[in-house]
Amino acid sequence: MYSVRMVLCFVAVGLMPFVTRAQGPLARASKSIPQPFETIKNTKQFNAARFGPGNSISFVQIPPDFQLDAFAMSPSGRLLAMGWASGRIELWDLQTKERVSEFKSGIGAPGVLQFNATEDQLIIAAHGGKVAFLGVPSGKKLRGWTIPLGKYKYDIQELVLDQQGRWIAYADEETGKVLDIVAESPRQIGDLRDAYSVALSLDGRDLWTVNRSELTRYSTSNWQETGRYPLQAPPVETSPALVRTGATQDGNRSVAVPSSRGLVIYREPDMQGKFVTDEPTSAVAFSRSGGTYINLAGIVSLVDAAGKVLCSMSYKGRSDYAVSGDGQWLALSQSDGVDVWRIDDLLHGCAVQP
Repeated sequence: MYSVRMVLCFVAVGLMPFVTRAQGPLARASKSIPQPFETIKNTKQFNAARFGPGNSISFVQIPPDFQLDAFAMSPSGRLLAMGWASGRIELWDLQTKERVSEFKSGIGAPGVLQFNATEDQLIIAAHGGKVAFLGVPSGKKLRGWTIPLGKYKYDIQELVLDQQGRWIAYADEETGKVLDIVAESPRQIGDLRDAYSVALSLDGRDLWTVNRSELTRYSTSNWQETGRYPLQAPPVETSPALVRTGATQDGNRSVAVPSSRGLVIYREPDMQGKFVTDEPTSAVAFSRSGGTYINLAGIVSLVDAAGKVLCSMSYKGRSDYAVSGDGQWLALSQSDGVDVWRIDDLLHGCAVQP
């Protein structure tokens, strides 16, 4: 463990620190979340308190090097990338609990961090539409470009990378696009309109997007729209829209969308949304290994892909969250670090709902 004072303020998708009221399912959560497998903290130290005459205390502004802007877990859950507002990136090995490397992003503070499928590259999106592919663990810049932003110049909020590295899809709440990145200069191959959030189906055949009123499906074979569905409820007003995909054990695909009335699961073929929780929520992820959605709304609720709530646990809050690509690890950023859990431990340790 390391001693440090720092502030976490994840800004990749414009999230503010998460606050909920203790009511509904929160009051029914009978267990607290288990102790994390590991807590990773800043290796640098900073004390914001300054002592003055007469035992007075003042607090100075937190320097950028102590503001965590983004973090990401690699697909296998082996590596954790932490991106600071100064542009500094740290890579940690979660198995050995050691820092692997440290380097500069080269394009400023990271708004989005994401590993590629083989974990040998880290993709960074920063202010002004800047995108860079960096080698892992060296941090060497392999390629990069600037994506044209829309009229209001919103920064990229989410990014999906094809598992074969052929294309990227991004959303910025104003313009969503798909870019072919095989050539040296990316070219547009798909228009996602005003996508706020993007998610690839587990089988890679569909890309889902959501804005504040509709859920839309695109085929990744030709980037044609193949379905459009009205949302059962709008997103929380202070949070961006979000979409995540999953699949049941028998292969039926589903889509989860947080809303102002609770988490909604849309299931194929009819895509008629079903409310599975009854508290406003803005965060959800899918665990492949557990076959469950992880919903964060004051409590952690584990929900199977068909919409059944399996269990719930209370937790102390978060700035943001990530789930590894293999679905085995959950990470929550806190005021003094990033806490990491094995999802199997959460499934084993929580109280099953009647």
